[in-house]
Amino acid sequence: MKKPIENLKNKFLLLEKTENENIKKLIKLYKEDPYHARILFMNNPKDSFYDYRLLVFYDGNEIKGAKNLDFVLFRQCFGISKTNRMYNREKVLIRVRVRGDKVWVCQDSKIRAYGCDNMILLPYNAPVRIERYVGSYLTGKFAWFKFIREEFKIYTKSFNYVTTHKLFNKKKLLCNYYGFNYPISKALYDLDMGGKTGGRNHDRNQFHNLKYYKDWITGEGKMNYEFMNNRWSLFTDMLQMAKTLDKVINLSWSDKRMILEHDKLSVELTDALYKYDNVKLANNKAFKLFSKKSKGYKLIKSSRDLALEGRRQSHCVVSYRSKIDDGRCGIYHIDGFTLELGIRSMEDGSKALIRVQIQGHRNSHANSELINKIDKDLDYFNKHYKDKIIPGKKYSGNLDANHLLGVNNVVAINNFDLVF
Repeated sequence: MKKPIENLKNKFLLLEKTENENIKKLIKLYKEDPYHARILFMNNPKDSFYDYRLLVFYDGNEIKGAKNLDFVLFRQCFGISKTNRMYNREKVLIRVRVRGDKVWVCQDSKIRAYGCDNMILLPYNAPVRIERYVGSYLTGKFAWFKFIREEFKIYTKSFNYVTTHKLFNKKKLLCNYYGFNYPISKALYDLDMGGKTGGRNHDRNQFHNLKYYKDWITGEGKMNYEFMNNRWSLFTDMLQMAKTLDKVINLSWSDKRMILEHDKLSVELTDALYKYDNVKLANNKAFKLFSKKSKGYKLIKSSRDLALEGRRQSHCVVSYRSKIDDGRCGIYHIDGFTLELGIRSMEDGSKALIRVQIQGHRNSHANSELINKIDKDLDYFNKHYKDKIIPGKKYSGNLDANHLLGVNNVVAINNFDLVF
């Protein structure tokens, strides 16, 4: 059994502390009039009387050169009891342990490895940001970590994963993350960061998923990077369909060949599912309600109807079944077009239905009148039924598509090449 890591507690340095004026006011009033001090305390939120202090504990004689550190954020709570007695309590909110080349986060009686993408450590509402000090210390000590924080912010592995696998330079980090040799991994990194083609038409952190399709791709040495970047949605549809049908995609194909093969895969998958698969789709209640409250929107409710929609429109909407069952999207037929709606978190914390994409036969574009109607209907629905919008069970707050554009209270995707 592993010996538990002990907390450092002897030598420490104060990094930052708050001085809450509300606490000073409460203490002063308490000395003069305990009863009215209690009224003041009870009439304000408890967090109005919090103070914070951030300490770093270290071993050795001095902090410089210390191999082991503990960054600890304390919260001190002041209050007045029922018997009019003032009290104050202090607790540890979060502790970040640095032990040589390993880092852990201790919080709420749980221990986890420190993530390289931990730009913000809980608690969010604390005025003292422990991450600022932890991140600064680690970037100053580890050059590879500085590269991740400054140039590879999409990296999702933990600090301890990097040190365990000795990924201490850019080449090793990229090859491990993307799963190919360095030239290909570097090219995929450039695509993710928007540097290969001068722009990025997809969410960051997408191209590292390509390694999971190695059994169904070839031509990695001559990838059509421009197509992969500019037609990201169509390309990912191809990958998923190729995996499902056990077909192989050549990544060096021309744009025209890519589109042709995409359509072939779509037809084959649609025909197979139409013939052999017919189950009720687990549509999110919010998408059902939108269909009920808005005129002209036919919600696709079964896997066979989904396949039939793909057949009629000659696109691969049939591959969206898992997204529907997870509650992440709803598929509708309206005025000869296929519409995908999703759910998005808004700036005020509420949820809203959004237009992700609308495509016609062979992914033809809808006219502006229809798009305006959909956006208007979404705007109305989000204003009157936003309390009915509940994310799906696998909802993460982000869509599989791209950065979203605000249109009043509705978010719409207008300027990206999304296709079924």
